[in-house]
Amino acid sequence: MKKPQSCGKTRMCGSTTAWPLRTLGELAEFSNGLNFTQKDSGNRIRVLGVKDFQDNVLASLNNVATISIGRKLRQSELLQPGDLVFVRSNGNRALIGRCLLVKTAEVPVAHSGFTIRARIVSEDIRPEFVNLCVRTLSVRRQIQTAGGGTNISNLNQQILASVKIPVPPLNQQERILDLFRTWDRAIEQTERLIGAKRWRKQALMQQLLTGKVRSQRGSLRNWRQVHLGEVFLERNESNRTDLPLASITANRGVIFRDELNKKDTSNEDKRLYKRIAPGDIGYNTMRMWQGVSALSNLEGIVSPAYTVCVPQEAIEIRFAAQLFKFPPMIHMFHRHSQGLVDDTLNLKFSNFAKIKVALLPKPEQTEIADLLELCDRDISGLCQKRDALHQQKRGLMQHLLTGKVWAKLQGRVDGE
Repeated sequence: MKKPQSCGKTRMCGSTTAWPLRTLGELAEFSNGLNFTQKDSGNRIRVLGVKDFQDNVLASLNNVATISIGRKLRQSELLQPGDLVFVRSNGNRALIGRCLLVKTAEVPVAHSGFTIRARIVSEDIRPEFVNLCVRTLSVRRQIQTAGGGTNISNLNQQILASVKIPVPPLNQQERILDLFRTWDRAIEQTERLIGAKRWRKQALMQQLLTGKVRSQRGSLRNWRQVHLGEVFLERNESNRTDLPLASITANRGVIFRDELNKKDTSNEDKRLYKRIAPGDIGYNTMRMWQGVSALSNLEGIVSPAYTVCVPQEAIEIRFAAQLFKFPPMIHMFHRHSQGLVDDTLNLKFSNFAKIKVALLPKPEQTEIADLLELCDRDISGLCQKRDALHQQKRGLMQHLLTGKVWAKLQGRVDGE
């Protein structure tokens, strides 16, 4: 086995890298974004803002918001393929320094004053490779703790220019990028499959929950209209401070509060908190119009801001949990919520109880719940696969982009 050549190791954020380090100031030129107000008028232009930083790569600029400005922009102010745009300022400090790579520029787009554009001018590095490097913990730490060791509240060009990244030879950059593209393709394919499975479930719900397609033993005559108050009672059991605190989430269901990576803002005195038991459905009284409800598999207490519903004999609770996620049903929750604007809407149990739904006999509800839960398990398995791929990619980034692991890998390959 051939021994890999030494690259002259250099220190970066407490770790050793086998590649030379260069500052972003040596590799790129920077530009702050546009400042504008809602009163501006005149030329219409798409502007990339902080809300667009949902992914690592901006695949298309067509969905970027259009605004008016009072002058015509110079060509140098427009984004180009390969540009890196960083969040400069945001109320959420965790977003500061987040980077987005512009992949295409099929339409003219500028970037907002809350962002900084970095345009690679060195021939020694690929923008895609820089995009990987700025996502590593070592580089994020350089950005977040620049100038004093505490999280910054605003990013500036001087901080970005001082950030150091490893610069391997171009042929090694290309090989590393090819490796990460393999992961990206696998993630993209899995995302598309998740989207297709979710669409299929929605189509099934449309058929099964409206009677367009019946279960094996079902018939249209079996459907009957009932008020939710006929098949649910409200649980208002309080003063159970012996039970653990739980939260009702839109995506993870009912979970214990300490599983959330959020600051605990609950009241210290929890005597008014409500008990929730396995088999109950809990919902966020202020957000039921958005579908925030879940079937509980645990016993705990939840904030008084939640409503806890106890199923009666006529309804299969798993069927109800699926029904409450059905878009037409969520629309009904919105209609029966009270408040002047969406931010103040609430669905108290008294109004929840007035809503009419169509119910099948319980055995048929069970069949439908079984089928829809099968869809959920399928989707959940794909989501776990996608998350594992993301985790593997992050692990590769932390290891390969130091050069140490890459040198060992190259040594094995070259020695074969």
